[in-house]
Amino acid sequence: MRRLTVQPVSPALTYLSGYGSRELITEARNGRPPCWSILGRAWCVQPSTAGDVIALAETRGFEIVELPQDDPLPHATGRLW
Repeated sequence: MRRLTVQPVSPALTYLSGYGSRELITEARNGRPPCWSILGRAWCVQPSTAGDVIALAETRGFEIVELPQDDPLPHATGRLW
């Protein structure tokens, strides 16, 4: 099963990652590719776009994993996802 990891960072930014996440974001944004975050090691999107991507992923059978907003970046604490 494919997994989409969602991590809200701020009221204006959400990180999305996982196999196939770029294609989902590009489809939800009508063909516009997303921006890659080097620090977050994930795709950067607005929360409204994240909701559209999550809905699209759920219809395609993705497992949705949401990380808490106050959780530091996993790689900064030595955990990799």
